[in-house]
Amino acid sequence: MGPTSGNHALKGEMKTVFPHSSAGEIIDVIAPASACSVGRLSAGLELLHSWGYVPRVSGDLLGRPGIMANDDALRLQQFDAALRAKDSRLIWAVRGGYGCLRLLSGLDDLSFAGTQKILLGYSDITILQHVLMERLGWPMLYARMFNELTDEAAEGEHGRELRQLLTGKVKALCYDRLQPENTAARAAKLHLQAPLRGGNLTSLVSLSGTRWAGIAKPHILVLEEVGERGYEVDRLLTQLRLAGWFRHTCAIILGDFIGGEEPDGSSTVAGVLQQFAGMIALPVFSGMPVGHGERFRPLPLGISASLESDQGMGQLLMPLD
Repeated sequence: MGPTSGNHALKGEMKTVFPHSSAGEIIDVIAPASACSVGRLSAGLELLHSWGYVPRVSGDLLGRPGIMANDDALRLQQFDAALRAKDSRLIWAVRGGYGCLRLLSGLDDLSFAGTQKILLGYSDITILQHVLMERLGWPMLYARMFNELTDEAAEGEHGRELRQLLTGKVKALCYDRLQPENTAARAAKLHLQAPLRGGNLTSLVSLSGTRWAGIAKPHILVLEEVGERGYEVDRLLTQLRLAGWFRHTCAIILGDFIGGEEPDGSSTVAGVLQQFAGMIALPVFSGMPVGHGERFRPLPLGISASLESDQGMGQLLMPLD
């Protein structure tokens, strides 16, 4: 796949809470983790062109078959180039999978990253989003991967919302009908305001014991997971708790926890999540439409949001202007 580029220049910093893009803007497409197929990549590029963007892709984006899209040096080089680029604000990961953790040793010094970037993706991309939010204070966008853009689900209601969010047509986001999972979440007149953080549970746990672990400021934590059996989910949540990840957490909102069935087809995941909610003092809600399931509403991270509940369903409100 040859490189695609353009000459659109940025017009200074946006004054909105969540910076939006405009027609002709460059989007850097990178593969910091696993690869997608060439067909999926081409289809995504065509779609972005139809949206009025100018996708920019390294010629060796998909360098070799295997568990990662390329060797560490090339994947880091592509991410580094996207961070340094002065003519773009958006970076879109082609796929999650595995590989972002291996890039962190090359990200100790981020002083070169001047222009604020928004990294789009989810799953394994959580790791890079976390580092950029912690080290630079940049907002991120937990959203569909680039290789999923042409899926029917992505082009449906939530796909339209993603496109409108990117172009600044969404002035506020509301995630309602959040189910309270413990006594703290059912408290009368619950009202919390803090930035959103989090993402994929396994990805966050993989940072434990490293110098990139933890969240330094008060926040509302969103977690999602796929393919982990009940005992594995319990182990991951216990690791987060024992490692001190919840030290500055104001509340936890659970997204999709799908897959992870036992050999007989049953699942213990729901029971594990209920047990976790019952033992922790923080308000815990479920039902956030993010993760590896069919529904996926785009979710800005690092943006202040209000979590409210009045002895019933909770809702998360996020003004973007």
